[in-house]
Amino acid sequence: IDFGHWMLADDKGKIVIHAAAENGHLSECFDHWDWFDSRGRTVAHVAASGGHLPEGFFHWDWAEKQGRTVAHAAASGGHLPEGFGHWDWADEEGFTVAHAAALAGHLPEGFDHWDWVDKAGVTVAHLAVFAD
Repeated sequence: IDFGHWMLADDKGKIVIHAAAENGHLSECFDHWDWFDSRGRTVAHVAASGGHLPEGFFHWDWAEKQGRTVAHAAASGGHLPEGFGHWDWADEEGFTVAHAAALAGHLPEGFDHWDWVDKAGVTVAHLAVFAD
């Protein structure tokens, strides 16, 4: 589709390209994963949370303004690739990828860093007990 309005925002600031990414409606040849909205969330952040990144995606460290990475977004939905090894990446508040995964019940088997703590004093273990 030849569409030139991907960055058009609604009244809440959500851009058209993010709506497409959120719903898995980007083609295999899409190559603008780094486009971002006013909050710094890239297309990759949005796609990652729903498991809609292409196989072989490797920019897990891209961060939004508050420091949450694409990996944080993927972890919250249980969509990190097998063998992912950067559970300690943290945002400005010390909230790690492991915190994001724990909150949603998506930590890998054998995870053993339950004592990692964010700046608010919340450990990974505290969040894991609230997981669905």
